[in-house]
Amino acid sequence: TGTGTVSAVAMGLKSGAITLPHLLNDEHRLKFAQGVYFTEEDVQEAGKAMGAIRAGHRTLMREVGISDEDVRVMYMAGASGTYVDPIKAQYCGMIPRVLDEVYQLGNTSLMMAHDLLKDPEMLDNMQSVANSISANHIMFAGNQIFEDMYVLELAYWTEGMPMESFNMMMEMQGYGVMPDIVPPKKVVRIVKSDIPDIGSGLHTMEQVGIMLEGKFDGCTGCKKCERGCPEKALTVLDGPTINVRSDLCLGTACQACELNCPEKVYQFAALKAKY
Repeated sequence: TGTGTVSAVAMGLKSGAITLPHLLNDEHRLKFAQGVYFTEEDVQEAGKAMGAIRAGHRTLMREVGISDEDVRVMYMAGASGTYVDPIKAQYCGMIPRVLDEVYQLGNTSLMMAHDLLKDPEMLDNMQSVANSISANHIMFAGNQIFEDMYVLELAYWTEGMPMESFNMMMEMQGYGVMPDIVPPKKVVRIVKSDIPDIGSGLHTMEQVGIMLEGKFDGCTGCKKCERGCPEKALTVLDGPTINVRSDLCLGTACQACELNCPEKVYQFAALKAKY
């Protein structure tokens, strides 16, 4: 769920512009910019995703035997850990309703890869941490608690079930009511962007793959293979020598180069790595 969607839903619910599942204006849509609208269908589709997230984290709480009030710290990673407003995310149900602290950590996978490149010995430390963690895999698709909760989330987001009725059904099924929202006292944003500046040595690689090269008896250097390459990956040099960029070439899934050779001597499989 994007940051704009989270903000639109949160502010719409808080202001009363959205009374699920409807937008309370004549057009039943919100205009964001010229030609950009947020419709009732968008509200419901966003709600399905937000409801799944809330049902998911409440299922995990139930499985480990803790309540909403027991979760006091939230860590957000990825795009949500960079750009999403945690207060608005909480209002939409994307993070727990009672929190003391929220830490937005950004792209943790990228930063882990960055740290490992700088210090490969960190891999042993990370493995030790992983070995110390015990966990049970919970498949939501076959989990009865998740199913019960998500059915109610769908009723809330797409049918307009009042929160009072939602909580009553939760309590009847033994899951307890959702507490009132308590915004976190502390929000710490670790990074400013999804991919932070990692130093002046960063440069763009013009060529990612390897260069393939080949010479073929009977090749006339007519360049029909080069002109027929849809990815512009092939170049015919003096000799004639054929060079192919592997990062652009579609390989045997294409074979336009072979099909365009009038002498039928070019063979993609015979190319060798040049560098």
